[in-house]
Amino acid sequence: MIIDRQLSICEKCGERKAQVIETRARIGGVRRRKLCQLCGHRFTTIELSADEHDAMNKAHVILKAVLSAIAVAGQSSETTDSGATYE
Repeated sequence: MIIDRQLSICEKCGERKAQVIETRARIGGVRRRKLCQLCGHRFTTIELSADEHDAMNKAHVILKAVLSAIAVAGQSSETTDSGATYE
């Protein structure tokens, strides 16, 4: 699934011409099923309201920070679990 506010680029061939074959309103935006005019690939775009887009970006930043902290914590435990005995 693609989240894209401005372009409808086919994820398979890169073509920019796509026919909308289905549109569904949803809270905060619109979901559209599209058909690539060049290769026939079907894909989905979600057009978000500005508020929903900002909220999604903030959540993405928080998720990246949490995953980074988990990775660092995992590396720290690997270095202390080397089999050495501490008294």
